[in-house]
Amino acid sequence: MADEETAITPETTGPVNETMKTGELIPPEKDDDVGPSVYKVLAQVLKYKASMGFPEKWKRGYELKKGKHWRNTAQKGIPFIAVNLVYTHLQKNVNMLTDNNPTFNIARLADVKPAEEEAFELMQHSAEHWWIDQEQQDVLDTSVNKGENYGCCIEKVIFNSDLFYGQGEVETINVDPFHFGVYPPAKIKEARNLQKAEAVLHFYPMNVREARNNPNWKDKADAIRPDREFYELLGDDRLEVSKGEPSSRLQGAVVSIMNTVKELLNFTSSDPGEDTDELLVVECWVRDRTRTKVKDDESKTMPKYPGEMRYIACCNGGNVVLEDKPNPSINPDLTLEQARMTYLFDKFPFIIANSVKDDMHIYGQSEVEQLEFLNMQFNKSISQLVSAKDKAAKTILMNPRTSGVKNEDLNRYSVTVQPSSANEAQGIRYLDPPTLAPEIAGSITLFKELFFLVSQSFNMDRAQQPGSQVLAYKAIAALLENATTMMKGKVRNYSRLVRERGRMYLSHSQNWYTDDRWITYTDEGGQEVSRAIKGSMLLFPAKLTVVTGSTMPVSKVQRREEAIALFGSNGCDVEYLHEALETPHRSELIKRMRMGPMGIVFDKLRQLGAPEPVIDYLTKVTEVKDDKELKTMVEKGEIPPFPVFAQMLMQAMSQGQGEEETGPTVQERVEEALSQVKIEETQAKIAKEQADTALIAEKIVTERVEQRVKLKGIEFDEAKIALERTQVLHQLAGKLDDKMPSTDKAGYNERGMESNNVE
Repeated sequence: MADEETAITPETTGPVNETMKTGELIPPEKDDDVGPSVYKVLAQVLKYKASMGFPEKWKRGYELKKGKHWRNTAQKGIPFIAVNLVYTHLQKNVNMLTDNNPTFNIARLADVKPAEEEAFELMQHSAEHWWIDQEQQDVLDTSVNKGENYGCCIEKVIFNSDLFYGQGEVETINVDPFHFGVYPPAKIKEARNLQKAEAVLHFYPMNVREARNNPNWKDKADAIRPDREFYELLGDDRLEVSKGEPSSRLQGAVVSIMNTVKELLNFTSSDPGEDTDELLVVECWVRDRTRTKVKDDESKTMPKYPGEMRYIACCNGGNVVLEDKPNPSINPDLTLEQARMTYLFDKFPFIIANSVKDDMHIYGQSEVEQLEFLNMQFNKSISQLVSAKDKAAKTILMNPRTSGVKNEDLNRYSVTVQPSSANEAQGIRYLDPPTLAPEIAGSITLFKELFFLVSQSFNMDRAQQPGSQVLAYKAIAALLENATTMMKGKVRNYSRLVRERGRMYLSHSQNWYTDDRWITYTDEGGQEVSRAIKGSMLLFPAKLTVVTGSTMPVSKVQRREEAIALFGSNGCDVEYLHEALETPHRSELIKRMRMGPMGIVFDKLRQLGAPEPVIDYLTKVTEVKDDKELKTMVEKGEIPPFPVFAQMLMQAMSQGQGEEETGPTVQERVEEALSQVKIEETQAKIAKEQADTALIAEKIVTERVEQRVKLKGIEFDEAKIALERTQVLHQLAGKLDDKMPSTDKAGYNERGMESNNVE
């Protein structure tokens, strides 16, 4: 659509076409009936609340929490004891429901590019940072306190431009149920359907001086007057309860409220200078479906107010309209398409959650309604016990009138009395004290047990192991799980409250974080990280969610014991162990553990400016397992001897001292020297291999000569054997010729000699 590309600014919207407006709850802006119409809606809201008895019920809950249990204490001599079990129960619920910060998650509502994935992480970290930085857990504590006391808690999430040094910040305001209403009042019956209302009202007292100094209301300052009757209008006299004064019941609530509204509609203070007084400011967030023509194309129309949401603020019975403007939750500089991606585009910035749901109205029920009777019966039993104790503590001396002894004589410490007779003397005695009825002690125990049974409260002392004063972590975990189960309804309701608050924060941050602001968060390694964010960085379709029950208490003892047991049985790694133990700076600790003692020394040397080659050399040396491996690596040239390394390092450093800053650094020269050493080592290896080859060739020649010598010896032996064989044959035949030359004559006789040839 063409109108979706238009920025939401008054300059781009055309004039209102009155014929297009049909039956709106509040007349158009600048109409004289805008303020009175708002007060008429307020009158209907107050009439409904009074008819349902909400002001009186809420006031009674406040009284019980403050310990004002007895309304009539005029009877003398009777002790009115109030043991505030209600306060104990409510405080226990509040502490359990707000024990931890919530766990946020971001749900993507559309496909995103890989480059945009970081935006969703920033959304989550931004919400977590805002929750801690703006003390949102304390706001949650106040809300749950109100919810448990009155049955409902209400929050308003707005962007306050005065916060954060004038840069603005998202603010959560606790709204009192006395100061809140929806229209139509009887139609919205469930708290989760608040956004289906036609209008939401927030009305509250304000100092006249503060109202006149409000920069948004400067042009109305002279018309602002005090409203002295606002407390009666709201039906809120809790201030009397807080002061300890007796509270008055509302008489004829409907008539009284209608008369008050009528008076306020025509009220004008006679003294405009009473700026120390207070007035009633009424904020009306109303759905207005008025449409207007698009300026550039009058054939098309668009809603006059973004998300059809309109904001009106007025006072003095509607005679003064302080503000009347479009949805203040939306930045008019955004385009309509961008604004639609934010959560509060078409929603009221209010959240309501119940302690216990009620099918008839959005205000829910408080457990105080169920526990008041039991607490009062418990108080009566305690009062009876105290009364009986006081009576038993009194001593009563019976002195018959006929005893002849005066009463004043019996009150003296030392006196001699003379009764009229022995029988009369027996009548002078102390009366026995009244005995304590066993039903009183039994009723105290009974009502106490019934109170905690109905309230579903659990005593942590039941987790003690027999014969031990130490709580077993498994028993604690079981009790916490059981308590969480019993409070499941409350957990869901308050989790929805936190979830809605987070979504509204995200919407405001997308609209109003126009300037960079820094957030801090803890990464996966346990390190704190700072990052600048901006609204445009978060403007993606997403929905923030909260893990249900994440604010409930978790047994850290149980988690730590389980982690230690898993680590001992190799069921988890060291990262999981330190995460469960919540070890600070665990990533650095794990890094040091992996580096070992020498790694820490090397890291310190690196910080002192030691060249990286030195660190690498020392690291290689420390990584060697034994001396044999070290010797082998030195022979292979993988690790040079230290004198060679030191000489090359010093040479590189000395050469680097006279160089200009633009020349090679010392580290580069050391690396170059190490490279030269490696080259020389390679050349030496080649020369050694060549020498080994020549030696092998010489060995081959020598072997051949030895083989030839052995061959000649063998031939000589064969000739000798042949000669001796011939001689033996001649001797055996007897035909040896005597003229045959003798070997003796030649001076050469080898008879009996052996060959010296060796094979």
